[in-house]
Amino acid sequence: MSSLTGEIVSQGIVIGQARVYRDFLHEDFKDEPVSSNPEEEQKRLERAIEKLDHRLDETYQNVKLSLGEEEAEIFRSHQQILEDPGFVGEIKKGIEAGTRAEKAVQQVTRLLSEQFKNLDDEYLQQRAADMEDIGRQLIEFLMNNENQGESSDYILCGTDIPPSEFASSMNSGILGMVMEEGTGFSHTSILAKAKGLPSLVKVEGLLENVRDGDRIILDALDGHVVVNPDENTLKKIQEIRSDWENKKQKALEKANEPCITADQKTISIFANAGSVQDVRAALENGAEGVGLFRTEFIFLNRKEAPSEEEQYQIYSEVLKMMKDKPVIIRTLDIGGDKDVPYMNLPDEENPFLGLRGIRYCLENQEIFKAQLRALLRSAHHGNLYIMIPMISMAEEVREVKAFLNDVMNELTQEDEIFEEPRYKLGIMVEVPSVVETIDHFVQEVDFFSIGSNDLVQYLFAADRIAPNVKRWYDVQQIALYRMIEKVVAAARDAGKEIGVCGELANNQQIAQLLVSLGVEKLSMSPAQIPMIKSVIRKLHAGDLFKKWKQHSSRHSTIDGLWD
Repeated sequence: MSSLTGEIVSQGIVIGQARVYRDFLHEDFKDEPVSSNPEEEQKRLERAIEKLDHRLDETYQNVKLSLGEEEAEIFRSHQQILEDPGFVGEIKKGIEAGTRAEKAVQQVTRLLSEQFKNLDDEYLQQRAADMEDIGRQLIEFLMNNENQGESSDYILCGTDIPPSEFASSMNSGILGMVMEEGTGFSHTSILAKAKGLPSLVKVEGLLENVRDGDRIILDALDGHVVVNPDENTLKKIQEIRSDWENKKQKALEKANEPCITADQKTISIFANAGSVQDVRAALENGAEGVGLFRTEFIFLNRKEAPSEEEQYQIYSEVLKMMKDKPVIIRTLDIGGDKDVPYMNLPDEENPFLGLRGIRYCLENQEIFKAQLRALLRSAHHGNLYIMIPMISMAEEVREVKAFLNDVMNELTQEDEIFEEPRYKLGIMVEVPSVVETIDHFVQEVDFFSIGSNDLVQYLFAADRIAPNVKRWYDVQQIALYRMIEKVVAAARDAGKEIGVCGELANNQQIAQLLVSLGVEKLSMSPAQIPMIKSVIRKLHAGDLFKKWKQHSSRHSTIDGLWD
């Protein structure tokens, strides 16, 4: 029996057999030339491409239905790689030169992946992982080794499991996931959180200690993996697991009840969503509103921008589903990090600091106008909040308000019976300049929502998904919470609503700290809502705030705050 430690991505406790992910990209294929006709190898490649394209389409549809369009979008981008004539063309050249198809795919994938990794553009560096994922799957089909379904009760283990492997496992008997590397912000981790499967990353020594078929305990409450546990350990963990499952069930049963802390502070628990399916899941898990509806997924994977009418139908449906509950719809948040040909997005060295979000919209007013018209028309169907992303200065807000007013006047003139809708206007707090001039913004907007993912990224100058700077993307740093505390105090003093819609709200301990700092609304993955509500109901926010003040004056991180 051995025990390993890791970083928790999604909580829970499961016991099952290990299934170690096999990385075909690093198989030792022989270099012998093809003895048969190269044309037959080309046909094998084409059949594998066709099968993989079909699998990616199925995976996209399955993930979209079960988790939502936001989580599914990565598989559309994978299809774009598969359709890239440069990628496939280089593989075919290798086959023509007498290389087996498997080896040709491996060579080209490794070469192109390495080229991406060596680029200065961090977004393009991330494309290397997508390229490798496609290469692995192509080899898998060439070897006729694709998974046709798995036995139940297994825990997926690997160095850094690609999202396609996790997604294809979701329809089988997967209980949880453990990675030796990876981060809590990777595509795979996001899928695991959305699915609510217990998961750990950064488990050092995992593949040295775990083999296919080993019985393992995945304790994603305490952050441990126990390999081949003895009977005494199994008995103890089964008791802990039983207690956890009871807590989850009780939390779900009370999910629709109000969330009031032990010291009588009422907190609104909202859901993040990117599709109508996500909104259904939000209601099933007791969401009191939608804290972030991401509209960019309406614009992706298509040849032209969605029409005003198409957007109006989607926004109206979401508002009707939520009835009188608040629905915060974020305007288009897109930039050069996304592949959207019809938008003519600029080719930038660092798209995260480029023409994205509101910057792009104000430069492309026809697209922005269509979205605002759709939003204003849909406002009559529910409780609409319009949120503007990537704001960095108060002048941008005033420009947006003037543009909104023009759009409203245009709609009124077109339709004599169109009444001015009631809605609230707010911004995402994700750029540090907003925090430092928050007193300017409280005069301009109705509400604030802290986008913690990007706020951390910009605060510490560290890309949240770049593995080479992951130590600097640190949500434990006191600096982050001092910024949040400053925004919350300013919003509260001005009588403005304030919430958090980033990944921080999914963490049970950090959610408690946010509430103690005065955050009124937390928005998270629908699956996390019942347990977060349960935890916050037991919180003495005033007591934790006192501990925070003492702790933050002496320490640089929040480690130890709950001791």
